[in-house]
Amino acid sequence: MSEPLQRRLSVIVAADVVGYSRLVAADEAGTLAAMKAHRAELWDPTTEAHGGRVVGTAGDSLLIEFQSAVAAVECSLAVQRAMTVRNDDIEDDRRMRLRIGVNLGEIVVEGDDILGDGVNIAARLEALAAPDGICISDNVMRQIRGKLESDFHDGGDVALKNIAAPVHVWHWRAEAPSPRRAARDEGPPTPTEKPSIAVLPFECRAGDADQEFFADGIVEDISAGLSKFGWLFVVSRNSTAAYRNHPADPRDIARDLAVRYLLGGSLRQSGQRIRVAAQLIDAATGAHIWAERFEGKVDDVFEVLDEVTEAIVGTIAPEIGQIEIERARRVPPENLDAWGLYQRGLALFPSGSEEDFRAAIGFFDASVASDPNFVDAHALAAHMRTRLAWFFAPENRDELLETSGRMLSTALSLDPGNCAANYALGRLHSVRDEHDLALRYCEEAIRINPNSVPAHFEYAQCLHGKGDHDASLAEIDIVMQLSPKDPHIAAIHATVAFNSFMLERYEDCVQAAELATHGANPRFWAELVGLAALCRLGRSEAAAAGAARLLARRPSLTLSFIRQTGRDEVGTAMAAALKDVGIPE
Repeated sequence: MSEPLQRRLSVIVAADVVGYSRLVAADEAGTLAAMKAHRAELWDPTTEAHGGRVVGTAGDSLLIEFQSAVAAVECSLAVQRAMTVRNDDIEDDRRMRLRIGVNLGEIVVEGDDILGDGVNIAARLEALAAPDGICISDNVMRQIRGKLESDFHDGGDVALKNIAAPVHVWHWRAEAPSPRRAARDEGPPTPTEKPSIAVLPFECRAGDADQEFFADGIVEDISAGLSKFGWLFVVSRNSTAAYRNHPADPRDIARDLAVRYLLGGSLRQSGQRIRVAAQLIDAATGAHIWAERFEGKVDDVFEVLDEVTEAIVGTIAPEIGQIEIERARRVPPENLDAWGLYQRGLALFPSGSEEDFRAAIGFFDASVASDPNFVDAHALAAHMRTRLAWFFAPENRDELLETSGRMLSTALSLDPGNCAANYALGRLHSVRDEHDLALRYCEEAIRINPNSVPAHFEYAQCLHGKGDHDASLAEIDIVMQLSPKDPHIAAIHATVAFNSFMLERYEDCVQAAELATHGANPRFWAELVGLAALCRLGRSEAAAAGAARLLARRPSLTLSFIRQTGRDEVGTAMAAALKDVGIPE
């Protein structure tokens, strides 16, 4: 008869060296010597002094058991603070930095080993910690609250791999580094911080030197393209080059490089054809978010390079944006930081309702209050005010536009090269009928980031406002090419509908209006212009039935409102077309 499992409640500390594989690849002897010195001079003595017992080591990691949560966290804080000092005079790429996770839970004891969810959760928390940081479970926080003076911030509920229920987490990080250290930290984001990505060397299946050159060009161009999205931190090629021809689990690579997302790919030549495959990976789960293949002729190698780069950059930035929105939605509102608040605002951005517009403004304003230097939050808070003033013509319209202008001046004073601030200012000038200025700022936004879907879309809107409808439709074609599954697709179809109406392409208008009205985030104005197009086509019964349905939802709708709120040319044309379908004057 087997002996019953021995269980007990313990505090488990899991610690791991950030980027250990990279450090060993760069200097194996030096890394091993540094590890030995840190353990002998700091880690082991500090653990012993706080009553901890080392129960497992695996090269770059430690597993330590404590009987006291306070002692476990005190020990972890002492080690991290001391490591910050020890690293201060060491070059950035040679520093040995730790992540630490701490959990209080039940464990299973087998001889000198400990197992069970209590241990597994500690390991998962370690992976969530920032370099030089500590991540603890809520069980631990309840034990140390009021007993330790430490600045842990609330990370909300987080789903951990192979753990049944979400775990509420708390984060701590060492004080800011001294001025001589790197200006921008490459640490992994906590659940509501800005995301980061590494573009790994593309694999060349044939080992051809020319293909290696082409593959390096792809990585360089993609990295440069992604860097233009100010909200996304892109790890330098110098950091990712160490993984060329060194297969590893993506999650291990992501932990080494301290990033949330990985982009990898391969290159293969067959005769006169080049095939490029690429995939985006969520490092937290190892799941493939997006994958695509591209083909081209060998003699058009640079054209293929441009096409692949544009397609990848234009597609994965919105993909990451949507995942970040979903990540922020999982965090309780009271625990959101500036980035999380900004994401909550973005989640409402595609909506066509006045209520959601106002709610989005509230989130963006809160993000600015949380971080006054967050330029994108300033830009989107202003942009939503402009859109609210334009689409719904509220009584405080002039005040909204004035506030939008002030916020955009602040945004551009913080960063004149911010893409969002430039296209938002373009839209503001368009609403004010200052069309040349509007186009100039949108063109500048596109110059700053040629792959920005919002920049191209706002440019299309401003061209429509000026009356250049063919050019607006051509710009919409670029938007659809960059992001065919864009969350703002209803607004994109609505723009097609309005341009088509003004070009007297009424069948195209009806078709686009249907797409804008019956998909996600339906557009009231698209429905209206679609009805106007039906009138122009002589399908008055269908238009009258549609107008009756619209009036049932919006009984205050009048022809004068359509003339007043629509641009002079567009509003007048729509009102004239709709005058006989039952909409009151």
